[in-house]
Amino acid sequence: MRELARPEADVQAWIETFAGDMLKVDELEALVGQLNRELLNEVPQLAEEPDVLRDLQASTGALIAHLLAEMAKDPASEFEFPPPAVEFARTLARHGHDVGQLMRLYRIGQRVFWRKVMHSVADQIDDGDLRMRVLTFLWEQSSRVLDHNLDVLAAAHGEESERRMRGALARRTETVQAILRGDQLSADEATVRLGHNVRRWQTALVVWAGDAGGIDTSERLESVAVEAAAAVDAPRPLTIRADAHTVWAWLATGPAPTLAAIGEIAALRVDRGLRIAVGMPALGVPGLRSSHREALRAQRVVTRLADPPQVTLYTDVEVLSCLSEDEEAMRALVRRELGQLARPGVLEARLRQTALAYLRVGGSARRAATELGLHKNTVLYRLRQIEQVLGRSLTERRLPTELALMLAEAYQGRVLTG
Repeated sequence: MRELARPEADVQAWIETFAGDMLKVDELEALVGQLNRELLNEVPQLAEEPDVLRDLQASTGALIAHLLAEMAKDPASEFEFPPPAVEFARTLARHGHDVGQLMRLYRIGQRVFWRKVMHSVADQIDDGDLRMRVLTFLWEQSSRVLDHNLDVLAAAHGEESERRMRGALARRTETVQAILRGDQLSADEATVRLGHNVRRWQTALVVWAGDAGGIDTSERLESVAVEAAAAVDAPRPLTIRADAHTVWAWLATGPAPTLAAIGEIAALRVDRGLRIAVGMPALGVPGLRSSHREALRAQRVVTRLADPPQVTLYTDVEVLSCLSEDEEAMRALVRRELGQLARPGVLEARLRQTALAYLRVGGSARRAATELGLHKNTVLYRLRQIEQVLGRSLTERRLPTELALMLAEAYQGRVLTG
């Protein structure tokens, strides 16, 4: 990078103080959250790909913290972007997003960060001369740092794109992406390109490592997909590495498989950090696409759960998936339908558990008692408590109440109110 003259002492002092204040946990979280929201508002399709969304959020958090830390130490330092930012560039390439998308995201980020700087300068500096010198220096420095690092990110994106385009892996990936986009492709043509019998029933899996750190686990995850295929009597699966910690897979079977067998594979007992989301089996090219979409939705549910299972079938979380697309609406439903039962206390949790069991078994206190391992009179006593808290019969608004209880059971702290 070309050298930039060091700032004058009063400019440097203000910048160091500003950066130090922004590194406080609350301020940093607020800025990172605002940046992520604006990025997703402008490029909403990124939220539909859990691995891209995860790497975007990791990159944003690491990048803002790194930039502020370097500014606090030395506003004129020639700092480089941290590894998560480079990895995000590679993830975008792996998912078929071009380098223009990468540049757009960073320009949005620059706009959000610069808006924060402008507001802080306007609020905190009364001296017009100092205000102009601070803004001039920060604009030159931020532009210089961004331009240099965008070259680095573009190079990483280009390397990953080139690797992705090589050989049979590239052809397979591109064919899968074409099918997922909805491009017209016959089952025969897709079968030839993929080396995978698309005419049969397709069951999509998303396999990922819950806590992999910086290690590339994709090869191990592919072996997990192979084991899952064997469990349902399917041949070797079609697999695509979505990123270093996530593999997409499709199992081709004659009849629709019994999916419970996937939960019994040995790999899950060996590594408790493994997670598998499973779409519903469906036929042909449309089935490959729809099952994958469902597996991604199941994955999104799992990543929000307080206590996620290792294997999640979309058919088991379909209602949760539909309800949780809008988090604010989800919290509002829980708050409105459960009232005081939406508090996070032990008593409230016990009453919610009883209420949900009662509704699930069709409103039978005896069957709910059996399911919960309680005496029937205990269930009846709790039901009276529940109706006192709600101020109405538990069955008066049965469907929305049961849905709210399901959300509270699954997401707990994400939807409960203090």
